[in-house]
Amino acid sequence: MGPISWDIDKADWQFWQRGLTSEECANDYLQEIIRVGRGIVLMHDSTADYDQIKNNNLTYETIMILIPQLKALGFKFVNLDKIPGISPYLN
Repeated sequence: MGPISWDIDKADWQFWQRGLTSEECANDYLQEIIRVGRGIVLMHDSTADYDQIKNNNLTYETIMILIPQLKALGFKFVNLDKIPGISPYLN
């Protein structure tokens, strides 16, 4: 797969570094996704940096909060090849 960038990055790893909750992280992402209205979202499920981030990672928990909220608001989840303009980069 070729290089594909993201539209939304709320730096989830900084939430774990600061000891914040998955609810706080999900809310920040939700507000940005609503503001933008669509996008490819960047989240980190692991890190080699800083044990504090790695040991406090709540990305899975954040996703479990965020996805139902987005679906309830009418957002759809699609494969990358369904996004106009991206398919040439998938080879």
